[in-house]
Amino acid sequence: MIATVAELDVEPMPGDEGYEAFKIFEAHKDAYWSAVTRGEIAMIDGLPDVAGSRTDAGLLDAGQRAERLVAQAEGEKLAAVAEFALRSIANPAVGYDETAMMRSVEAEVGFAFRISSAAAHDLLHLAMTLARRLPRTFAALKSGKLGLRKVKAIADETLNLDVAQCARLEDTVLPEAETRTVRSLKEMVRAEVEKIDADAVRKRRESAKADRTLYVKDEHDGMATLCLYLPAEQARAIYDTINSRITAQRTGPDDERLIGARRADHLVDLLVAAFGVDLRAVADTDSPVLTAEQIARLNRGANSYVPSEAMKNAIRARDKHCRFPGCRRPAVHCDIDHTNSFNLALKAGGRTIYTNLGAVCRFHHQVKQMPGWHLSQDDHGNFSWTDPGGRVFVTRPPPADGDEPPEFWAPEAGAHTYPF
Repeated sequence: MIATVAELDVEPMPGDEGYEAFKIFEAHKDAYWSAVTRGEIAMIDGLPDVAGSRTDAGLLDAGQRAERLVAQAEGEKLAAVAEFALRSIANPAVGYDETAMMRSVEAEVGFAFRISSAAAHDLLHLAMTLARRLPRTFAALKSGKLGLRKVKAIADETLNLDVAQCARLEDTVLPEAETRTVRSLKEMVRAEVEKIDADAVRKRRESAKADRTLYVKDEHDGMATLCLYLPAEQARAIYDTINSRITAQRTGPDDERLIGARRADHLVDLLVAAFGVDLRAVADTDSPVLTAEQIARLNRGANSYVPSEAMKNAIRARDKHCRFPGCRRPAVHCDIDHTNSFNLALKAGGRTIYTNLGAVCRFHHQVKQMPGWHLSQDDHGNFSWTDPGGRVFVTRPPPADGDEPPEFWAPEAGAHTYPF
C-alpha cells in the first residue's frame, strides 16, 4: 500500500514509498505561493489544504512563507503611509509648516486605520524613519526578508543617527539581520551605534530620562495600572526597598494575599501616610445626565467666551475624555472647546452653550483647526468629525454605565442625527 502525503511523518527521499506523491504536492504548493507572491491570485482564491495534506516540515514551511507575505504587506502599508505624509509636507496648506501638517497627517492616519492617536503616531514615525533614514532596511521589509519586529528594533536603536551614519550601520547589520533573533539583533545594532557615534547613545539616554513620567492605564474589572517610568537604577531601588520590607514583615495565618498584592498594598500605605488622605475612598463624580432645566441654567452664560466652572464640569462629566475618535486623554486634561468657533453673530451656533462645547485634547484641538477638517455636534452631544479626505466618523458621549460606544462609528449616508 502506498502511503499518502498526509500519513507521512517525515519528508520522503528519492526511492522511498510515497516520494512521487510528495513531489507532486510540493510542485503544486510552490506554484501556488509563487502566484500569490506575484499578485496573480489572492490567498482566498484557492488556499491549499494545510492540515490534511502536508508533512510537519511542510506546515512550518508554509508558515514561513506566510510570515514573509505578512512582512511584505506591512512594508506596503508603511510605504503608502510615508508617501501620503511626504505629499502633504511637499504641498503644505498656506500658513502651516511641516510640524503642523504632520499633526493633520497623523490624525488622518488614525482615521484611516481606525487606531488610537498613540498608535497612529508610532505608525507614522516608523514609516517616515524608514523612508528617510533606513531605505535598505525598508526594502528588506517590503521584500519579506525582515519582519516588522526586527525592522522596528533597527529603527528604535538608530533614533539619533543621521542618514550617513544609518547607511554605515546598515552595511554592517543587514547581512546578519535575517539570521538573528530580535533580541540578538537589537544588541548588535546597539553595539554598532556606540561604535559609530557614542554621543548618540548619550543623547538617547538623556532623552529617555527627560521622558520619565507617571500615568495610569485603565484595565478590566474595575482595576487600573499605575505606571512609573524612571531611570532603571531608581525604579529598581524603589522596588527592592518595598520588596525587602514586605519580605521582612510577618503576616498572620489568615493573610492570604499574594506577594504582589502585599507589595501594592504597602505602596498605598506609604502614600496614605505621606499625603494624609485615604486613597482607598471612591471619589464622587458629577452625573453626566442633565435635565433640560439644568442645561438651560448652564446656557445662561452663552454670550461669554469663557465657560463657567459649572459648564466646564458638566462637559467633562459628559465627555469623560477627548472626543476625537480613538483618543482617550482624560477630559480633565483637555480643552473645553467651542465646536463652532465663538461668534455671537451666528444664530445657529457659535455661542457658549452645552451643545456647542466639548472636551478636546490640545493636539486634536489644533488638528480641528487645520484646513480640510470639520467638526459638528448635534443636540445629543454626538460629534461628527470629517477629515480632509472626506472620511466621517461619529463619537458619541460615553454612557453613565456600561461599555463605551464605538470610537469609529460611521453614519449612514445622508443621516443628520445619530442614535445614542
